[in-house]
Amino acid sequence: MLTQLLNLVLVPQLGHAGLALSISLGALVNAGWLLFGLRRRGMYDPRPGWLGFAFKVAAGTALMTLFLAWAAYAVDWQNPAHALWRIAEVAACMAGAVLIYLGTLLAFGLRLRDFARRG
Repeated sequence: MLTQLLNLVLVPQLGHAGLALSISLGALVNAGWLLFGLRRRGMYDPRPGWLGFAFKVAAGTALMTLFLAWAAYAVDWQNPAHALWRIAEVAACMAGAVLIYLGTLLAFGLRLRDFARRG
């Protein structure tokens, strides 16, 4: 229901980006309600260290976002150059975003095994 209301507000203003934003915001609200309900019933209690983990992931996401925002203006996406050149530009931006994100996580001391579920 919330997603549909957000669609009514955001899609006319932002087009397909508004659709993606309304779906994302609706999913975040649903996840928040689920977390609230599980915690209230005592079915979920986060282990120590989650706040630090969330900070590391948020920092990596923020730096990656800054890079992609820069790339959105720095790269001439309307360049009528050869299709392979445009594919290379997109691939370079994607590789840069991945390297920045993972580099930030590694700099904060996060390792791949930190994502593994422990029994």
